[in-house]
Amino acid sequence: MKIAVLVKQVVDVGSVRIESATGEPKIGGSPVMNTSDAHAVSEAIDLRETTSGEVVSLSVGPRSAREELIEALATGVDSAIHVVCEELERSDSLSTARAIAEAVREEGFDVLFSGQKADDFGTGQVNLQLAEMLGIRHLSNVTTIMAHADSIHVTRDADGFPEEFDVQTPVLLILAPRDDAPKRHSSLRGMMQAKRKPVREVEPTVPMNSALTWTEPMAQRVSADRVLLEGEPVDEAAAKLASWLREHRLVR
Repeated sequence: MKIAVLVKQVVDVGSVRIESATGEPKIGGSPVMNTSDAHAVSEAIDLRETTSGEVVSLSVGPRSAREELIEALATGVDSAIHVVCEELERSDSLSTARAIAEAVREEGFDVLFSGQKADDFGTGQVNLQLAEMLGIRHLSNVTTIMAHADSIHVTRDADGFPEEFDVQTPVLLILAPRDDAPKRHSSLRGMMQAKRKPVREVEPTVPMNSALTWTEPMAQRVSADRVLLEGEPVDEAAAKLASWLREHRLVR
């Protein structure tokens, strides 16, 4: 069985700080692998272990995104495809999905794994658009995957209730959000092995642009009226506060 797993390089959201004066985000630290994609890598390797197939990780992004592909290889992925795009921020989910579709169309993948959404933009659209462009079925909120002789047995979360399906390949599986850490991680031995695994670089065969425009990200400014009581006796200030709360129906 030939398996693909989508990987995205994102900013480390834990390193983002907001400038109080301007509301502008300041990004520190190095880029990291998208959180849900790390789970997808782990699940893809688990499936390979039961089917004796191969796992290929794929990413669209600048040359620095190679680091996340290397991390996937160090976790246990067999090879990688890097669609090199230095201006990914100018594209949108549709052009990204087109670039991935063209990169995998002739590869003959049986199963494609993806996380639900990216930590940065969080649209959750690329995986759905990719399945549509490839003309294959997809399932979202997937929690468990098992391989059978000629199908994949999948359990998905349907608003808190488990649903089970036997699906024919090819299929794109979108994992349900996970709160725990991925089962598999890169290791020192894995990093040494990753250096000998192939990473194929390709150029996008579709325009990487967008019909949309957007402004620079800014933190939402929160403002509120306030009443400040100074120089009042405690009992009078308390009475005024209670009266104000009742007037605005904040207490009964």
